[in-house]
Amino acid sequence: DYCVIENASAINNDRVAANITCHQTNLPTMTNCTIRNSSGYGVYFYASSPQISNVVFQANGSQDVYCVDSSPSLNGCSFIAGSHLGIDVSSVSSAPSVFGCALSGQGSYAFRTSPNSRLENITLSGYTLGVELMGGGITTSRTWSALSQGLAYVISGDVIVYNDATLTINAGAVLKFADGASLVIANYNAGSSGANAGLLKAVGTSSARITFTSLSGESGGWKGIYFGARSDYFSGTVMDY
Repeated sequence: DYCVIENASAINNDRVAANITCHQTNLPTMTNCTIRNSSGYGVYFYASSPQISNVVFQANGSQDVYCVDSSPSLNGCSFIAGSHLGIDVSSVSSAPSVFGCALSGQGSYAFRTSPNSRLENITLSGYTLGVELMGGGITTSRTWSALSQGLAYVISGDVIVYNDATLTINAGAVLKFADGASLVIANYNAGSSGANAGLLKAVGTSSARITFTSLSGESGGWKGIYFGARSDYFSGTVMDY
């Protein structure tokens, strides 16, 4: 609590440069800290999922948080990321929870993560697109809040909601799908219950509609939304292109 961790540059036992490396542990809990000026990562997680609250990341040489098979909880953190991603994952096996965080920087994306991440109350500044979501499964109920400044969640592959999970998309959210990507509610050719079922709740308002569209902005630019055996609450949305 209330620590400054800075200026690490040497390659550690995980063969990375980072101010903090967590290897197969859910500790330490980090609160009210500043993590800065690493020549590499701010924090590198390998098979680890600690709790991180009210931490400031700034002036690190590479991603502030990098996850390999890890799902840390990031609550109320601030990222002054510059031109690199504030948060990044090696694959969809990592699903960090990002709640109440603020990210500022330059470039297209503030961070990249799995669609199975919790993404709520996120403030972005300086980016041109928003947040990149990999294709993959949503197996635990999740909420995606609208991003600030009208920025979008950009989905790079098929996102499949199943395992009896619910994806809730809040009013005002914008989802842009890369060429060939889609949103699938329940597994393809699935039954009506159990591991194959999924639910989408997308409830906009007349002044804060939810938009599903192509990243290219062109007709035919994505594969659309596929509804399987269970999806029964879908209103107030804009389905575009």
